[in-house]
Amino acid sequence: MRFAVTAGNGRISVHYRLPRPTHVRIDIVDILGRTVATLTNDERNEGEHTAWINEEVLPPGTHICHLIVSDQTQTKRIAC
Repeated sequence: MRFAVTAGNGRISVHYRLPRPTHVRIDIVDILGRTVATLTNDERNEGEHTAWINEEVLPPGTHICHLIVSDQTQTKRIAC
């Protein structure tokens, strides 16, 4: 599973690739572990996917993006 987070033009994009259909949840949490946004929480087909959120929705600071696929969790740091 590939996973990348990019920020620019006022938007944060989460790009990921799934090898098979599965349930996907993407959460943005603050440094205290509180969920500030859930970008997706449903079934996705195999292949490339992108989820995004406007940066202005998030409070300024450092956040963590959690990509949860089946029993695996990957994280990336985001600075807003």
